[in-house]
Amino acid sequence: MSADLQGDLHAEIMTEMAENFFGRRRNLEDRLDQFYRLVVRVRRVGMETLVKWHTFFRLLLCDEGVKSLFTSFGAVPSDILWYCQNVSELRPMRRPLALTGLGRYKKTVGRLYEVVRQAAADYNHGTFAPDPLDSRKKRAIPGYEQVREMCEAVNVEIRAVNDGQSPLCVLSFAKGLDPECVHRENIAGATMADVQKIDRDLAFVPIAFEDLGLPYLPDLPPLSEVQDRLDALCAALYESRKPEVTTLLDQVWAA
Repeated sequence: MSADLQGDLHAEIMTEMAENFFGRRRNLEDRLDQFYRLVVRVRRVGMETLVKWHTFFRLLLCDEGVKSLFTSFGAVPSDILWYCQNVSELRPMRRPLALTGLGRYKKTVGRLYEVVRQAAADYNHGTFAPDPLDSRKKRAIPGYEQVREMCEAVNVEIRAVNDGQSPLCVLSFAKGLDPECVHRENIAGATMADVQKIDRDLAFVPIAFEDLGLPYLPDLPPLSEVQDRLDALCAALYESRKPEVTTLLDQVWAA
């Protein structure tokens, strides 16, 4: 093979390798950018949902009975309350019609439970909203579960890029096409540790889902399945802590 032909072949192989190497990394960077923009959107929905949870817990005075109720649904009230610690606003509710104060309290709590339940479902599984560019269409809004699935898929790609197309592998292959370069590096005292450092510096860091700041909010059963327990909690709280209940109701109705 002539020197010119060998040089052309070497240049073509190196160009293709570079396009493949940098192209795949660029695609992964774009995918990571899309992923983190999605996380911001879903986190915003989660924070809006927490306002509803916060209002619900406040209306039931963060009583141990309501904590026990939600624990039976698979929730961890202490975790939800931790996320709510920086939430101060209350979700406004309309004053319901009822003959007694206790009746209005029960209806407000029941309606708010339905609001929380729907908000949790939308947050966890996604929902649809009007498309701002075309009011005749709806656009999908992903949820917590979709983010978790995407996180796993992105981490698979990160491992594939780090392990299967590492800078060390590419450089080793490229150097193998130029024996004279390898010989010169051996004379100069280049070590494998120098090249491995490039691997570490250029490696993509896997995503830790638990560090994304997305609160875990469980799906809730239909109101019909918990109505009696909620009514009993409301009756007990209204009897023992009526001033606190009425103050909070006034705040929620006036919000």
